[in-house]
Amino acid sequence: MAEPVVSVVIAAYNAGETLGCTLASVLAQTHDSLEVVVVDDGSTDDTAEIIERAAAGDDRVSPVSYGGNRGRSFARNEGMRQSTGEWIAVVDADDLLAHTRFEQMLAAASRFPSTRLITDDRIGWRLDHLGFVHVEHRFCARHTWRLGGPRPLDRRHHFTDRFGHLDMFVRRDFWESTGVQYPDDMARCEDLCVYNSLLFWPDDPEPVRVAQPTYYYRLAPTSRAGGGPAALSDMARRAVETTGSDELAELSRRYQPAHSWLYRREDAKMAAAGRLGDPQAAEPLVPITPDAKVGAPALVGLKALQLLGRFSDRTANPLIAQDIARQLERTV
Repeated sequence: MAEPVVSVVIAAYNAGETLGCTLASVLAQTHDSLEVVVVDDGSTDDTAEIIERAAAGDDRVSPVSYGGNRGRSFARNEGMRQSTGEWIAVVDADDLLAHTRFEQMLAAASRFPSTRLITDDRIGWRLDHLGFVHVEHRFCARHTWRLGGPRPLDRRHHFTDRFGHLDMFVRRDFWESTGVQYPDDMARCEDLCVYNSLLFWPDDPEPVRVAQPTYYYRLAPTSRAGGGPAALSDMARRAVETTGSDELAELSRRYQPAHSWLYRREDAKMAAAGRLGDPQAAEPLVPITPDAKVGAPALVGLKALQLLGRFSDRTANPLIAQDIARQLERTV
């Protein structure tokens, strides 16, 4: 068989309630030159059975297991190592995709042939207690609140407004040449560490954004390690050490007081809900100095951007909700 164009890597741990729908969503992509590498990270529920059923029904599914629970970072790294596609996409085991997601990303790659890193727009959704789908908001920034066609991504504003968050779609040769890995000793911000290391890799062609909400991100109650401000600064330290990027170091120092205040506020909300775990050990890039004078205006700005996104998406959101509802009725 010819090597696939896209490798989708899914790390799954006790994901029995959601994994079947996620796999069905990925396998229904309009671009079908795929392999789906599903890593069972020592699940104790029916996750393994779901993966086996999917592999039996579609030879594009490649199960991976190694026994024991090694953590999401280890599972993602292992899945990426065992994948073979020209492009690698990382998808969470409870999220869904617009059916044309990879088709649109590959079209962007054709339009910008030098790019090696592509992102789309993430839109949050949740189920209410009656099982109805609610589309919440798109995770947009000052330079990304408008929808449209593919265009270069302003990485500086992407970092300052959204902390460099991407849903990774990366060329394999780029990922392999950097040696970037998910750090399995981080309990928080490990994905940001990878994304920012790739985003600020020296001499890399400009990344590209597909300006469409094609990644459906499930907003669900989860627990999280504490120490968000320190974890964020530790992430920046690691990414700067990996890339040698003076630009990233300067941005991290300049915006640390605002970002740290936002993360400390998030920690307080999680603690009030009883969902905040012990803080991870962290070695910050700079001393942590949360500052409400810059953090509060940043929060107001983020909320305003969400409202702009809602206004921009007012026609698309009902259709997205219908698409999600239909996809939740399908499983492997």
